[in-house]
Amino acid sequence: MAVATGGTRFYLGAHHANWLARVDVPLFVSHRRLAEYEPASMPRARGPWALDSGAFSEIAEYGQFRTSPRQYVAAVRRYADQVGRLEWAAPQDWMCEPAMLATTGLTVAEHQRRTVANYLQLRQLAPEVPFVPVLQGWTTGDYLACVGLYQAAGVDLTSAPVVGLGSVCRRQATAEIGDLVATLASRGLRLHGFGVKRLGLARYGHLLDSADSMAWSAQHRRQSSRLPGCAGHRNCANCLRAALRYRAAVLADLGQHDRLPQPARTASRATTKVVTFAGADLLADAEAVLLAALEQVQTPATASDQTGLAALYALGRALAAITERRVATARADGLSWGQVGGLLGMSRQAARQRFATTTDHEQRAGDQARRWSA
Repeated sequence: MAVATGGTRFYLGAHHANWLARVDVPLFVSHRRLAEYEPASMPRARGPWALDSGAFSEIAEYGQFRTSPRQYVAAVRRYADQVGRLEWAAPQDWMCEPAMLATTGLTVAEHQRRTVANYLQLRQLAPEVPFVPVLQGWTTGDYLACVGLYQAAGVDLTSAPVVGLGSVCRRQATAEIGDLVATLASRGLRLHGFGVKRLGLARYGHLLDSADSMAWSAQHRRQSSRLPGCAGHRNCANCLRAALRYRAAVLADLGQHDRLPQPARTASRATTKVVTFAGADLLADAEAVLLAALEQVQTPATASDQTGLAALYALGRALAAITERRVATARADGLSWGQVGGLLGMSRQAARQRFATTTDHEQRAGDQARRWSA
């Protein structure tokens, strides 16, 4: 399912807002989840993220918004300040799926009008907050009419950092949505596909600036068993490890399977700059990336022994290179060979023999040069 694209940013849909503090991968988090936190317990983001307004759930449950624009603005300001690293926030848009229209009793045109009006109001209330415009509709003609509404309001969508594409989640893998994305992208819009999954990304991912999905959760909700090694839950529908596995598969589809998260730095008794190679979340993501890479190796195109073996050998060399870079970082941060060996499950001498590289030689040369110049 590999896709010839390297620029599409994938936001992993997160059930739990505290994942923001656990991993540094781009996440898509709902306002409804963050609103549950008291200011003192708000998670601090380690990586970039985008905010879902929770519009679908609110309209589906109540047929309208019970959260006023002013309340939403106050919440998003708090998230931007206390959570940090917020890239953009969705407005309180009105979806146009037939089921949503039946819930509200309104028309596609009225949902579009309310979507544009809400974006304009949010921007007026908080011009410093990165709210993004969202296109709503059902047919291509509907979406083009929504573009016209923004234009009539003086909003140049081509200058927006990203334009959300709504009401496509349940039909994201169809040729119809592929044609819609192509039409809008040809007009110079940088699109974010709400709920676009792997099949949709395979069709038109190269035309999207970004996408998000929580399909991993629905997939595991239908299963009664857990992933091997998981414990403490009935299935993995809310499991970070399962989510990261799905993310790895998406990145492999996009040709981005080498994008591992950066290791966290935490205090310890040995040093104030220990690279947490053995952090559970980092290992889960690394494992997920490897599993996705192995799936790519085992596709029909690489089914022969010779091709598959060569791919596995290349994967092994890539892992060795990544390990060497991480060891070099640890040494530069002050870890001794004994500490490095302990993290890698080997002796100090074995670690030094295996990973002593030009990094140490260059450091010693620099120290010697400084002594001579003193």
